[in-house]
Amino acid sequence: MTATTIHIFITLLLGIALGAVAGSLWGLGQHRHIYDWLSASLISRMQQAMRSCDYSQDEIDRVTHRMGCKIMPPNIPCPPAPKKPETQQDESIE
Repeated sequence: MTATTIHIFITLLLGIALGAVAGSLWGLGQHRHIYDWLSASLISRMQQAMRSCDYSQDEIDRVTHRMGCKIMPPNIPCPPAPKKPETQQDESIE
C-alpha cells in the first residue's frame, strides 16, 4: 500500500511540475505581442513629451534610436503619429 501511495504522489508531483512548465511557456508566448505594443506606445509617448519640451526632431531621433535599440525589437514598426485637431478659423473677420 505504501509503494502505491508513493508512486501516485510522485506521479502527481511530476504532472503538476510538467503542467506548470507548459503553462508558463504558453503564457509567455501569449504576452509577447502585448510587450511589443507597450514598448511602441512608451516610445511614442516619450517622443510626444520631448516635442512638448521643444526638443528638435534630430534630438528626438537620436534619443529614440539609442533607447529603441535597447527596448524595441527591429521588426516592430513605430506607431502612427497622432493627428492634431484642426483649429477653426473665425470667419467673421472680413
